Amino acid sequence: MKTGIVRGLFYLFLLALFTMPVSGQEAQKEKFDASSFILDHVSDSHEWHILTTPAGKSVAIYLPVILYSKEKGLDVFSSRKLAHGHVYKGYRLEEEGDLKGKIVNVDGTGEITEGKRPLDF
Repeated sequence: MKTGIVRGLFYLFLLALFTMPVSGQEAQKEKFDASSFILDHVSDSHEWHILTTPAGKSVAIYLPVILYSKEKGLDVFSSRKLAHGHVYKGYRLEEEGDLKGKIVNVDGTGEITEGKRPLDF
């Protein structure tokens, strides 16, 4: 009987602790939209970021890339090959602009081959 009361008081304390406002926290001026925040972070993502070490090194799980193009056929490889702006098998992961986060075909000079984007599964 006593343990049930103590347990109930403990849960009530935890509930009160996590619902109290933190001092020094500024009020949000605009409403937080969780769906756009989440979709912005996971859509067209080619890696799962796990953590950043105290030394600043990023730890991530690189996802597989499955591409199909009429010229090259089917290509399957790790997204690690495209990380940090690298070109692999004539593909590059765009890091800025309208095609940010998309995989594009590039020619020998590193320029995007217009109109020939591969299908990214």
